[in-house]
Amino acid sequence: MSAADVIDETVVPLEASDLRAGYGRKRVLDGITLPGLNPGEITALVGPNAAGKTTLLRVLARLLPASGRIALGTDDLLRVGRERHAATVTYMPQALPQQVALTVFESVMSSLMATPDSVPGGKREAMRWTGAVLERLEIADLAMTSLDQMSGGQRQLASLAQAVVREPRILLLDEPTSALDMHHSHNVMRLTRDLARERAMIVVMVLHDLTLACRWADRIVLMCDGAMVTSGTPQAAITPQTLGAVYQVEARVERCSNGFLQVMVDDTLPGRMS
Repeated sequence: MSAADVIDETVVPLEASDLRAGYGRKRVLDGITLPGLNPGEITALVGPNAAGKTTLLRVLARLLPASGRIALGTDDLLRVGRERHAATVTYMPQALPQQVALTVFESVMSSLMATPDSVPGGKREAMRWTGAVLERLEIADLAMTSLDQMSGGQRQLASLAQAVVREPRILLLDEPTSALDMHHSHNVMRLTRDLARERAMIVVMVLHDLTLACRWADRIVLMCDGAMVTSGTPQAAITPQTLGAVYQVEARVERCSNGFLQVMVDDTLPGRMS
């Protein structure tokens, strides 16, 4: 095999085309196509309630049957074997299952070692890396705490640790900051951005906080009614016009003194009830 035949995983984008999915007879995604999502970048899926954001994330995670194609290089992630998919993609749900008696450390280490040969250094290296991830998420002091004894915000941080510890090529996060205060929200976003760049991960996350999305995401995918309205940099995607059309609000998008985009809603506009 020549050097020209070797795929550099750090530059292979994730591409999705003509995705169709739903629940029973209810169609939610009806032919959505995403632009190439690049390694080392965060893509935020934003939009009003029932826009299809979580459904799209679940399709990317292969947790919901779908038609279409999700391509990563020569792989179609809708059709590769389960083991290969699990080694490539990690999904963080909105909430962990209730009444799980494992400690935080046990749950994160179990997630790390779930894939065969995922830790070349064996158990000792797995323990070291688990501890390092807990330190970066500022929950090392909760390592021996049982998941069923934690607050919602603490459980969310533990869930994030389970996701990022495996260093997947594609990391899918469903509202990773919804139960967190401002300090932990920004720390989670900073850690996710840093890991994406350090490990050349493709990160796709659902967010409701537009200001947080504009601050930390490289790309915004704005959705409504199961379709993509627009995609681009935060400055290109989040405008008074798109906010008016999608959210039915009169809003301003301005830069603060530090140069970050801020979304300020002045009023609501007449729109449909949903």
